[in-house]
Amino acid sequence: MSPTVTEPAKPTEQPAPETKHTKQWFQVFHPEDDPEATEVLRAFAFSPPFLVAWSLGYLSDFYFFFVMAMMAMPLLKDKMVEKLGGRGAWAPKPVEASAAPAKGKKAKPGPPPKPTRYQALLDAMFVPTGVWLPPFLLISMSSPERDATFFMWVAGIYAMLVLVQYFIDPLKNQKKKAEALKKKA
Repeated sequence: MSPTVTEPAKPTEQPAPETKHTKQWFQVFHPEDDPEATEVLRAFAFSPPFLVAWSLGYLSDFYFFFVMAMMAMPLLKDKMVEKLGGRGAWAPKPVEASAAPAKGKKAKPGPPPKPTRYQALLDAMFVPTGVWLPPFLLISMSSPERDATFFMWVAGIYAMLVLVQYFIDPLKNQKKKAEALKKKA
């Protein structure tokens, strides 16, 4: 008699059961069930202190609306970018090279043209919103009734930011070039 070999029963593959997200007692919805509502809640995450201040009368209706609008701006910007085609949809398309290099030779891109002083000044005049907005808001909150003084302070701060960018950018470029030379060596 030959011994019989029994093979263990192979488990039949069953599809993984769908996990139903259960929300906690304090949740209005589960974050994975509604990602858009999650984005909105993240945008207004810091609103409770302002709601309390507004309800106790420390913030006027206008300032409360202003704070809520500032919290909504990044969310509205992202939604607007999506509606307009996504990031880079309006960017100019890259231009194809007109002449292909001969076989065996690699085409080396020439160095970028050196910016003129005029172009460097125009580049420095672009000050990101996150840089100029906080000082302007602080000044506007401290002196809302003096228009001339406000505009002089705003112009002074803007001029200072532009000058700092104008003189700091070349230093940053020199530092990057020095680091690139160290990596090559």
